[in-house]
Amino acid sequence: METYAIYLKPKSSFISWPASDTLFGAFCWAIYQLYGKERLEEEINKFREKPTFILSSAFPLLKRDGILVHFFPRPLIRELKSDDIEILAKERIGKKVEEELLDFKRGIVSVNERLKELKKVGYVSESIFNEIVEDSLSLKGIFQRFRDTGTSEKDIEKLGNTLITFNEREKIDPEKELKSIFNESDVIRNQIDRVACTTVEGLLFYNKEISLHKIYGGLWFLLETDDFEFLKPLFRYLEDTGIGGERTSGKGHFEITWNEKPCQIPEAKNPDSFIILSRWVPNENERGFDNGFASWNMFNLRSKRETMYHTGGERILKDLLRVFSEGSIFPLKEKKQYYGKLVPVGNMGTYTAYHNGLALPVFAKMGDIK
Repeated sequence: METYAIYLKPKSSFISWPASDTLFGAFCWAIYQLYGKERLEEEINKFREKPTFILSSAFPLLKRDGILVHFFPRPLIRELKSDDIEILAKERIGKKVEEELLDFKRGIVSVNERLKELKKVGYVSESIFNEIVEDSLSLKGIFQRFRDTGTSEKDIEKLGNTLITFNEREKIDPEKELKSIFNESDVIRNQIDRVACTTVEGLLFYNKEISLHKIYGGLWFLLETDDFEFLKPLFRYLEDTGIGGERTSGKGHFEITWNEKPCQIPEAKNPDSFIILSRWVPNENERGFDNGFASWNMFNLRSKRETMYHTGGERILKDLLRVFSEGSIFPLKEKKQYYGKLVPVGNMGTYTAYHNGLALPVFAKMGDIK
């Protein structure tokens, strides 16, 4: 399969990040509308033997004057040991933090506070991600290079919920005007009385909305396929219909573009691990993470069915799943183009709904990093 980079330029805010399972559902409904139900069933059947396409989740992007900075999910690399924290604390002795000189104890507190700040970061730039993949950057190294405002090419800066190198920031934002690539906010909504077709007095609720920077912000994801021409019409369809929830109220609409030339996914020499770029549900033979370094986030997922084609009398929620999140790291037992499986998540009327648990991997080296 060839790998392609797909770009999403926002036309509106959206209510959740377009994850790999959301994108898969959007692709399937586009196939249904453009090619028909039989073609969709044919494609789903192919996934049991060899998938037609593999998707990553969508991640942030900065773009200015033709310069692109791609971001990846923050890999869940090794935590620092107490010895490392003590070394970092000693390095900070005598420095000022909020006009207070640090001694050893205050240095320990300062290090732990900064580490908590770094762990809250959701995404890292491509340069940082490549260094992590190639076994040349640890959490300790990130800490030592981290600056509120960088001054040299080795420095790493925090940009909202992301980490970016000094050089990448200089290309996109030399004036240091950007505060973040995206913002998440709670928006008050009114509950609707579906019988009276009016708002219900006193019944308010909050919805999270995500807004990208109007000028420089965007999203991107990776797509692996052997038949890119078959998928191109899907993008035009999704431009008209949107991606994700609340599309009929104007959310989740994007201008979609892509690179015609295939791209390369980062990969380490002699990898011993893989980092997932998608939400993953492993096969039985892919389980067992006791041989090598593993670090992951796992969460419960119970998604809703596509309401655009809801005819009434059908269940809205799909079956509950436990999935691994993007950025999780696992030991490499067998090198594969993709990992995971499609999972049936309940009958929706006359058809079976499937969850996309296929993960796109980045092969990395984690064994020797310190």
